[in-house]
Amino acid sequence: MKKVVVALAIAAVLTNVNLSQAAEENGAPSAAIKHAPYTAIYQAVYKNFPLQATHRLEQTGDDWYFSSIASGFFGQIEENSTFTYSDTGIVPLHYIYRRSVLGQERENELTYNQKDKVLSGSRGSKNFTVPLAGGELDMGTYILALRDDVARGMKEPCYNVIDDNKVERYCFRVTGTETVDTALGKMEAVVVERVRKPQSPRYTRFWFAPSLDYSIAKLEHQEQKGKNAYSLEITYYKRETVK
Repeated sequence: MKKVVVALAIAAVLTNVNLSQAAEENGAPSAAIKHAPYTAIYQAVYKNFPLQATHRLEQTGDDWYFSSIASGFFGQIEENSTFTYSDTGIVPLHYIYRRSVLGQERENELTYNQKDKVLSGSRGSKNFTVPLAGGELDMGTYILALRDDVARGMKEPCYNVIDDNKVERYCFRVTGTETVDTALGKMEAVVVERVRKPQSPRYTRFWFAPSLDYSIAKLEHQEQKGKNAYSLEITYYKRETVK
């Protein structure tokens, strides 16, 4: 699912900006973030189909794993990212996306060779390579980078994201704060929107909750005006103990 946690459209391919550079451009300090494993469960809707989605961040040694699984009677959509954290932010190692919806199957896989600066990928039976300039993220890890940068106080972060066999520029804008009513009660959230072309009917909006370590409390993605293609609302959150 080109999901937000799933699908997102496109600006231009630009020179990579790492987290510390982006922080300077946004007038925010490049502050260190202390990460902790967590599990978040959401009530979700995908193209009018109800489902449950689970986001999970786990750690084994220096490696971190982020998974997003959305399932319902119509099928399942799963994303898994393996990465490490460095002084400049997230360093992806591997990403896989699987979708089985109403009998239609799809699988994408990305493997990063950070030493040789090249990515090997596949989409179905099609294989490809993408040169890496440094700092590129995938459809799973850019969500985590955005979460961290919102926590840092950045107002307009941008990322270079591998989308199939190309690098796309994803830019976001903090628009303010709101109180959202969730199954966990009312909570304050920082509202962030994906920057898109003027007059585009598409929009993606996140509500990041400081009380949940800036995890997503709510998400809306719209492909056509007035019609949400994907939405999330949190129903459960547990922060794991850091070992």
